[in-house]
Amino acid sequence: ARLSSGQLSGGAMQLSFPDLVDLPSETAMDLFQRSWSSIEFPRVSDVSLDTVWRMANRTRSLTLGIKTLPEEFADSLGRCPIDNERGDGWLKLPQLRTITPTAAAKLVASLNRGIDELRARYGERVALPKVSLGEDYPRQDDGYLVLSPEVARELARFEGNLYLQGLGDLADETFVALASFKGPNLNLSGPGVECLSVEGAEALASVPGVLRLPLRELESVPL
Repeated sequence: ARLSSGQLSGGAMQLSFPDLVDLPSETAMDLFQRSWSSIEFPRVSDVSLDTVWRMANRTRSLTLGIKTLPEEFADSLGRCPIDNERGDGWLKLPQLRTITPTAAAKLVASLNRGIDELRARYGERVALPKVSLGEDYPRQDDGYLVLSPEVARELARFEGNLYLQGLGDLADETFVALASFKGPNLNLSGPGVECLSVEGAEALASVPGVLRLPLRELESVPL
């Protein structure tokens, strides 16, 4: 599916193109001159830094189909779920499969700066933003979200609500890194968390907030 500037119309608060795969820069300039309550381009994977910046500064809920997170995108994306007085925004990257420790660190630092700003203005009871990486049931040929211990350690510094979906095989060291997660809710899904070793389970048991995962087996013993 393709969209040209001449096809733009309507004044709805939500902007959603679930099947669009190509977003020309000139179209993005037209679309993001105004704000939207949500922006959804779950299949658009090739976008410019300028387009990402425009998206993130025009909504509190952004869905984008990038498969990897360039380090230069991280700071811009971090503005999306927190740059509003509600503080209840959502950043969703359902097609994401790889992320470097540096990109994860930059994204989390940007998100946490925004949370600090919200708390300073509205107090500790502000609704914390949500970040969702990967998708619950990816097609097998699309692969799973790869999460190294180093990336997990950076993501665990996030102070909002974190969803890591479609996880593949994880090392026990990754679970140890996630155990230090600082936010109120940690949601894990995918084959990599359906069967845990004793070491992995012990590490996750120390998560201070709410932990949700589709656990089916513990050390090869069905639950």
